[in-house]
Amino acid sequence: MQLLLGRRPYARIAFLDDVSRRYRERYGSSYHDDVFSVHQALGLGAETGAACVYASITPLKEKEIIINFKTDASRDSDLQNHLFKILRCLIDECGVYSFNMSMHPFNAEMEIPGIIRIIDRGNIASASSDMGGMELFGSSVIGSDPYITFNRIKGALDA
Repeated sequence: MQLLLGRRPYARIAFLDDVSRRYRERYGSSYHDDVFSVHQALGLGAETGAACVYASITPLKEKEIIINFKTDASRDSDLQNHLFKILRCLIDECGVYSFNMSMHPFNAEMEIPGIIRIIDRGNIASASSDMGGMELFGSSVIGSDPYITFNRIKGALDA
């Protein structure tokens, strides 16, 4: 696993916060709540406690799972338990053996919620399946069905 965790927002998080502010100013609602609502309407999202979990319909890479939360995750045992279940499900049921995970903690001063993103790095036996130049500078290569991945995640959360 590669893990990205920081106190200050990285460039993409700062950009997302700016976009989220402009979205609220223009439409009067939360960008993240609206994106989650679309995923939920498509059968790819579920609310679980204080978190919203969904399998992205526009993943950066295989089996991208996004968790949005509006609490201090370091003190939220439910969120920690859900994250554990999701990671175990990805490993045990979805065949994910190498993944990237980033976590931006909830910050009440920002427009964005806390965000955890988990992305499958691909088959560890194949050098060409790992994240590389194509995903970073070209376009993403997606070969998995988000409905299958999310049904397994939902089953793990309900357990």
